Amino acid sequence: NFIKSTIKTYLKEVSFKEIEDSKVLLISGVNGTGKTTSCAKLASHYKELGQKVWVIAADTFRAAAEAQISFWCKKNNIEYFSKTSSKDPSSVIFEGLKISLAHKAEKIIIDTAGRLHTSTNLMNELSKIERVISKFENSHHSWITLDSTMGQNALTQVDLFKKTLNINGIILNKLDGSAKGGAILPIMKKYNIPVKFIGVGEKIEDMIEFNLDAYIGSLFDEEY
Repeated sequence: NFIKSTIKTYLKEVSFKEIEDSKVLLISGVNGTGKTTSCAKLASHYKELGQKVWVIAADTFRAAAEAQISFWCKKNNIEYFSKTSSKDPSSVIFEGLKISLAHKAEKIIIDTAGRLHTSTNLMNELSKIERVISKFENSHHSWITLDSTMGQNALTQVDLFKKTLNINGIILNKLDGSAKGGAILPIMKKYNIPVKFIGVGEKIEDMIEFNLDAYIGSLFDEEY
């Protein structure tokens, strides 16, 4: 109990406040962190809450990403926008936002291409994407997907993505195995960025809202 309370005290200054009135949720991250799957799971989550959800398939580098998004969205009756003829994600997002907002979307989830944080051109592209979003919305959520098995490498990823994007949330994936994702504690502390959701499996419903008390308990082998 002393250790648990110490961890809570360690994280007490981390802000868990949502950005108000933001319809747009931009998802980014490096390759292999479950980004596209997270978009599908989030779409299902917000739909279950009764919101009108759209997904924009802006991963124009990986052909399978658009196919993956369209499969999940069709299967779960969720609206989505894609433009396979375009390789410019900013233009896809511009058109997608225009159409989804015209259809009164209440939550718009944007999937972006996975990218190595060492690729300057691809990282700069994210800045352009944020400028496009700002033409439609004054504020937006910008969440990064992290692999819980990466350990301290996740710190490096957040550090470099934050230089390009205004990251204000984390999705921590692959918590269904033995990994506890302990590196998330120093990440939340260092960057004052809260974890929003955790991925605990491959199914559409295998994403749950992050609960700090339950997570700390899981570090001590208590059931989440």
